[in-house]
Amino acid sequence: MLVRNYMTPNPITITRETTIADALDLMRRHGFRRLPVMENG
Repeated sequence: MLVRNYMTPNPITITRETTIADALDLMRRHGFRRLPVMENG
């Protein structure tokens, strides 16, 4: 069992400055239930 079999390559991420409206828009357009929040990444 390898991590690469379960991970999402090149995930879409947001920052702390992303608005809720923009995050919801991304989630709806891509069918996501969660978005990783990145800082300095």
